[in-house]
Amino acid sequence: RNDAMKILHYAAAEVRGKKASKNKRPSQLSDLNGFDDPSLLLKMIEQQQQQIALLLKIAQSNDVIADKDYQPIIDEYAFDKKVNASIEKRERQESTKVKFRKGGIAIQ
Repeated sequence: RNDAMKILHYAAAEVRGKKASKNKRPSQLSDLNGFDDPSLLLKMIEQQQQQIALLLKIAQSNDVIADKDYQPIIDEYAFDKKVNASIEKRERQESTKVKFRKGGIAIQ
């Protein structure tokens, strides 16, 4: 736990803009005695609370959407038109395959 506290202290020093040397191990970091700035911690907690509140709002809106009685509206004319076009295209491809056999000779 002490190593974790030292790493947090190091990260806070980086955020505050203090020059901290790179590539430190927890045993190379100073003790926590110099860390007496709770405003950074309070700011982080406040931002975290805002994020949690936003996530709760998103979850609640998802529940509202999921609970709605959904009846899809299908334009039957447009649907039939697309299906028939697909069927006709496939039939044309099949008839072309039947007409042309090995060697590319058309048989009528």
